[in-house]
Amino acid sequence: MDSREEQSFDDPSNLYKVLGVQRNADDDTIKKAYRKLALKHHPDRHHGSDSTYHAEKFQYINTAHKILSDKGKRRIYDAYGMKGVQFWEGHNADTLPNFIFKKWFKPVFYVAFLLSCCCFFCCCGCLCCCGFCCNFCCGKYAPKDPLGEDNDYDFERNNEEVNTQRETVSETVSVNEAETIDKRQKKDDESSK
Repeated sequence: MDSREEQSFDDPSNLYKVLGVQRNADDDTIKKAYRKLALKHHPDRHHGSDSTYHAEKFQYINTAHKILSDKGKRRIYDAYGMKGVQFWEGHNADTLPNFIFKKWFKPVFYVAFLLSCCCFFCCCGCLCCCGFCCNFCCGKYAPKDPLGEDNDYDFERNNEEVNTQRETVSETVSVNEAETIDKRQKKDDESSK
């Protein structure tokens, strides 16, 4: 096995490398490359320690041919890579709208995503945050804070009031303690007489 062929299997996600053809290859070239490699790596022709290697390579070759020989899948593969093909195969081709794979769809998708406050589809499925959905993402219908809008100010003001009350209480306690001490001293003075 030559080194060029070994390199082509290093990255099985590049289907053109797997078949050893150029990206702009026509259907006949892809078909010829597939037949040549399929005969060379067919598992029935190899037994022993190399059989798993050739079986794996044969799978890669079949996958590459399956995708590159189908015009629709090849177009999707060229635009989006293996992830796009896997997405396409994961959904029924009849139910999946074709506009998803158009060139204009990606920018429109991003603009709609940004315009809808990064939550894209609201609860009702609209894109305009029109008030027919919950809109909690924008805070439009979020519950009002029971303490009011200026919570920080109220907190600071309440702290000032509490500190003032503490000072008043401590002054009152000091006065009361002083009176208590005076009363005790008077009692002590009276009892000592």
